[in-house]
Parts: sequence; C-alpha cells; structure tokens
Amino acid sequence: MASGVPFTIIAPAYFMENLWNPWNLPVLAAGRFPSSVPPARRVQQIAVDDVVRFAAHVLDHRDVFVGQRIEVASDELNALEAAQIVSELTGSRLEVDGKVNGGPLPLFSWLDRVGYAIDVEALRRRFPEIAWRRFEEWARSQEWSIVTSQAG
Repeated sequence: MASGVPFTIIAPAYFMENLWNPWNLPVLAAGRFPSSVPPARRVQQIAVDDVVRFAAHVLDHRDVFVGQRIEVASDELNALEAAQIVSELTGSRLEVDGKVNGGPLPLFSWLDRVGYAIDVEALRRRFPEIAWRRFEEWARSQEWSIVTSQAG
C-alpha cells in the first residue's frame, strides 16, 4: 500500500464459463467435450458468480481484507470427470477432445505445466457463506441444448 490507496486483490482460478468460449462451441456442437490441457490434468476452476459473491463479501468486510491478495477456486477436476458430468446431465456420451483450436495458448500451457495451487477445501471452510459451487452444480445450471441437439 505504498500508494496509500487501500486495495484487496481477488485472484480467481480458471472460469467454468470458459467452456462456452467461441472456439469450444463447435466441439460441443459435435458432441465432444473440449479440453485445452491433457484430459487427465486436474484444473482448479470457479464459476463467475462465485467470484462476484466473494467480491461482495469482501466489500461488506473491507477492513478484514484490506491489503490482501486472495486466490479463489471452488472445484478441481479434469476433463474426463467434467465430460462424465455433462454426459450424465445431457444423456449424451461426450468424449474428450484435446485438440486446442483457439484461445490463449500460453494460458493452456501454463495450466498444464504449473496450474493453480489453491486450497479449495480450506477456502470453503473459511468462507462457507459464499456457497461455493462445484462443477457439477454449475453444470446443472447451464443450457446444454448445443450438446443435446446432437443426440440421435
């Protein structure tokens, strides 16, 4: 705080909503689950609305958080697990497609080589009022017609 301006940094992990990036839509429409990292590589992630709820919490308790950088994630899973969840929700078997056809390649490389190291369970215990969502809960709130329209 050398500038004298109070701050709190909220550093979210990979967004669950990245599944809906434009380069992933043709893959989903073809009935496959896109993965920008090897299918078994676990990636920590978070839903955007979880970040928003946490930001509101920080604003409501700003004195507690001033000067801190807080990394946030609400789940950790790999593409095989995520594809299984979406397959169960849609009734369509999705195989993982590991071909990256767009997007921020340096980020994908970093996720594969390094990735996030957030203690998701500790975060959940420290801030239970946020009601952090796991991927499955987030996926239940999504519109999957792009996948189910391919079911035959």
